[in-house]
Amino acid sequence: MKRVSLANLAVNAPPLPAAARLERGRKPQRVAGEGAKKQVSKVTSDKANDEGPRVQVAFRMDKDAYKDLKRMALDEDTTVNELMVRAINELRERKGLKKLAS
Repeated sequence: MKRVSLANLAVNAPPLPAAARLERGRKPQRVAGEGAKKQVSKVTSDKANDEGPRVQVAFRMDKDAYKDLKRMALDEDTTVNELMVRAINELRERKGLKKLAS
């Protein structure tokens, strides 16, 4: 079976109802009298936005290799993300390229 891309799904999707199109671009609003924000689904967290212009990258790896990587991060009291950035920086250094900001 052929895999379907998200772009093809979006093209073939039925049009959104008018109410859904309006909600898509709105910012959270305060509820009158309660001072609470309306719940809005977000793709990224506020913390990620505070750290600057960053993107999320996904890749596939063997399940056992990922478990080992998580263990290594725990042993070194760091995160898998930090290990990956370090590994990329070491590769770039070997190739004579500038290190990435971490």
